[in-house]
Amino acid sequence: MHLSEKQTQAIELIEDNKTKEIIYGGGAGSGKTALGVYSILKNALKYDGSRWLIGRAVLKSDYVDVKYTNPDYPKYWNSHYRIEAVVALQNLLEATMTEATFKKIHQPTLALYYYKDEAHQDNVVKVGGIQKMMGQIATPAHLKLALAMPNTGNHVLASPIVSKDILSVEKATAKFIQEKIIK
Repeated sequence: MHLSEKQTQAIELIEDNKTKEIIYGGGAGSGKTALGVYSILKNALKYDGSRWLIGRAVLKSDYVDVKYTNPDYPKYWNSHYRIEAVVALQNLLEATMTEATFKKIHQPTLALYYYKDEAHQDNVVKVGGIQKMMGQIATPAHLKLALAMPNTGNHVLASPIVSKDILSVEKATAKFIQEKIIK
């Protein structure tokens, strides 16, 4: 593949491990897609176990619409938000949810998450990411607990609007507070 001078500069920025964002434009055939694919493949190789999607589509809207069944849902959560919010949240997570950040945590920590089996688990956060974080925080092992809540059926564990097992969440939380915080 022959690269133009600007494409070569973009690859140097992708490779420098300092640049967080690259904005490039141009007409058809200017190499934007090739550079984007290169960047994604580089990150996919760098972050073993991560998931990436390379696609090309026309969005029908600049918004994400969350499907819900309980009419109270929009009273507590945004059900209609701009697509850029997803990118901003991903950037925040990548910049702050690091081992260096986790090593600063020394407090008692309880992480409850929805996981029943591979087919029935949290689809908002990675269960493996929660477990990895819990291994990285500096809290002594006897003061931290990661616990699956297999019957909640949702990322939001303690809300009667979406959770199917609030009682187990309440019991696990109360037990942790009693045994690890109040003692």
